[in-house]
Formats: sequence, structure tokens, C-alpha cells
Amino acid sequence: MLFIHLLRNSRDQGWVASGSFDRTVKLWDLSRASQTTTTTTTPNPIMTLTPPDSSGAKASIYALAVDPQGHMIVSGGPERVVRMWDPRVGKRIGKLVGHTDNIRAILVSEDSRCVRPEYLTLQVVP
Repeated sequence: MLFIHLLRNSRDQGWVASGSFDRTVKLWDLSRASQTTTTTTTPNPIMTLTPPDSSGAKASIYALAVDPQGHMIVSGGPERVVRMWDPRVGKRIGKLVGHTDNIRAILVSEDSRCVRPEYLTLQVVP
């Protein structure tokens, strides 16, 4: 059973990203979800992003953000790490460590150059 904690959408790409308690980020195609005709049919995600160390007591996602173009997904949780993903290729593109508390909220700037986890602003350098 999948327990989804939060959802974020990409206004340009037509998908929704879900963050769940199993520390995965799943991308769901909105057009396929609307084509589901019965309540017993559940659509499959178009992609699952899983960190390499996805097991353990702190395995959950508390915060999720998507840049406006849908080129970057940022996730965080109780392990105090911010992970950045590129959904176009399905890979992690960065990891920000050094936080002293759970990551409960994340914002991504309109130009996708800055990530703000809860209380700290960090610049993403290409």
C-alpha cells in the first residue's frame, strides 16, 4: 500500500510528483490518471526516484518542490538532507547536507537557481 504524504505539480510538464513515507518520489501522468475509468484500476507512476540509501528509520519525505518548468524536483525529510532530481533523465543531480533539523518545507526559485529548505537559502551552481 502506498501512503502519499504530499503532492506537487509541474505546470509545464503535465505530471504530479508525490512524496511518500517510503522515501520515494513518484511522477504521475495527469492525462493517464484522468483516463482511469474504474475505481479498482490504479495507474502506475511514470517514474520512481529512489535515493541509494532508501531504507532506515528516517525513510520518508516531508517536503517536496518542483521548479516551474518541471526540470528539477527537490525533496527533504527527517534525515536532514535535501536531494535534487532531474525528472527528464530520472537521476539525482545533487545533494545538500549540513542541515541541523528536519526538512519540512522547500521552495525553488522561478529560475531554478535557488533552493530554500525551511530556513536557509542555498544557490544551485550549474
